[in-house]
Amino acid sequence: MIEAERRRADDECSARLHVESELAASKESVERLELLVKEYERARFGKRSEKFNPDQRECQKFCVRASL
Repeated sequence: MIEAERRRADDECSARLHVESELAASKESVERLELLVKEYERARFGKRSEKFNPDQRECQKFCVRASL
């Protein structure tokens, strides 16, 4: 009976390690894909699209003040 419990504990430990490694691999894949999306957006839109023109900035300030 003790041997069966030991085997079950070893199996659970192995399964947990497998799931943790799969989770780590998935997180790495997500990070890599997020980086690729950012690179794609930068290549597609360029640096200019990341800047506000003065009118947009004023509108944004007004919207923030109005929400307070």
